[in-house]
Amino acid sequence: TAAQPCRTPATFSEMYGHLPVLQLELRTHTLSHTTLRDFFDAFENDSELCKLKDWPTTADFATLLPHHFADFVQALPLPNYTRRDGELNLASKLPGYALPPDLGPKCYAASGSLHPDACRLGTTPLHCDMSDAVNMCVYVQSSERDAGVELDAAAASTPAAAADEAEAAREEREWLAGEGVRVGAVWDIYRADDAPRLARFLGELASERGIKVHSPIIDSIFYLDAILRRRLWQEHGVASFRFVQREGEAVFIPAGCPHQVLNIRSSIKVAEDFVSPQHIERCLTLTELFRHLPKSHHHRNDRLGTKDVLLHALAHALATLSLPVARHASGAADASAECAIEPSGRGGESGKRQCSPAPTAKSACIGHAASSVGCTGVRIAGAAVGRPHESHLVVTKVINHKLFGGAKPNSLRNIYVRVEFADGSNTGRNYIPAELLGDSEVLGAYVCSPAGQKLHKYYRAGR
Repeated sequence: TAAQPCRTPATFSEMYGHLPVLQLELRTHTLSHTTLRDFFDAFENDSELCKLKDWPTTADFATLLPHHFADFVQALPLPNYTRRDGELNLASKLPGYALPPDLGPKCYAASGSLHPDACRLGTTPLHCDMSDAVNMCVYVQSSERDAGVELDAAAASTPAAAADEAEAAREEREWLAGEGVRVGAVWDIYRADDAPRLARFLGELASERGIKVHSPIIDSIFYLDAILRRRLWQEHGVASFRFVQREGEAVFIPAGCPHQVLNIRSSIKVAEDFVSPQHIERCLTLTELFRHLPKSHHHRNDRLGTKDVLLHALAHALATLSLPVARHASGAADASAECAIEPSGRGGESGKRQCSPAPTAKSACIGHAASSVGCTGVRIAGAAVGRPHESHLVVTKVINHKLFGGAKPNSLRNIYVRVEFADGSNTGRNYIPAELLGDSEVLGAYVCSPAGQKLHKYYRAGR
């Protein structure tokens, strides 16, 4: 299908053409300052092999390009994983007071060509990322100077001494040229388990070329053309998953999987990173790997904040699994029914007992009634408070609370409490997420006390 109007170079130039950008020239690897309008003028004229990488570099995409951000988010596949607030994106569990990682989205616009020079240099060299990513091709430019002309030029410029290698490269370009006019790029993605063998091969290649590298994959120096990919297979038994990306298609790149891209036509892509539960262990492994790079290396810093993401995701999971259960003080309640208290102030009788046939997170006692019927506490997982040897603990009292920035009305998120347990112990100087208590009687009693009145507008969400 044709590109949406808001995704074309003309629209980018019209709306944001005055913005300064950093342009990379792919043949010389030189950076130059220009404007977005000038970049897209060269982009559309096929005058040079140039690339716009990681734009916007520092500003938030949603703030700088709100219209394009809304369009991109609406088109994202698997939104539970890929959206900023996706339930299965562990980064969404970070509290408001935490410094969020820069997961994008970012725009990648680059010229494309099947000329031998372009196929040898590639558009994005081989590298791997610490997190998962989704890359959407939003625009592909149809060029008058298309594949057939370039293939003829390639044949004319090929040295006779490299006939076998040239034939392999030519077959590759013919395959790409035959995939259709809406193909923007060709991808190579390698299995994460093949990364050690791939790194050894790149290390050998660096030695042959006299290049000093710290980490052959992380340094993002090499693009493996048809000849090098054949050699990699013959010497190390490693092959990539190689496929084309057309306009409107999204590519998912799992964390830690080395990958590279060759634009065969000028195209615009938008990419977003995310942290999936399936690959969080791999993210931690990569964090340690990146941490051992030299201090001057631009990838050394943990930009993802993996351990913070994991910590808050775990707290959120425990809060979700530990559903509060309200019981009578005598413990003689019928096993098939839970005690609930109807809140006062609704024209009814205060403190009236009711029985609900099934326990839910919202069957908790609320308001002053909570302290008048003797509900004993809320069960939470022992691991949530650093006591993993105890399968569960019963919270009987909230001692005090802390309210962090980012807390929102009708939500307990970013609120932490000190609590006392049924055995007389407490959390000491430590605080636990109030979400673990849910809308329980224990928290309700504290909210109605002078010390907890500030939490009233947050606690009401449970009702």
